[in-house]
Amino acid sequence: MSNYDAQTADEIDVLTRTVWGEARGESEEGQAAVAHVILNRVKKSHMGSKTVKQ
Repeated sequence: MSNYDAQTADEIDVLTRTVWGEARGESEEGQAAVAHVILNRVKKSHMGSKTVKQ
């Protein structure tokens, strides 16, 4: 998984809802991959996001 961890209950909620919306028909592995992409984008400063919500 990414080096970034969701820090607040709000970030965890947003991450959970986003994974559900993007990958609800996928396997657990597929859903984990979507979460990894989201967290990786937050971690990479050149992507412009500093939190899961952004």
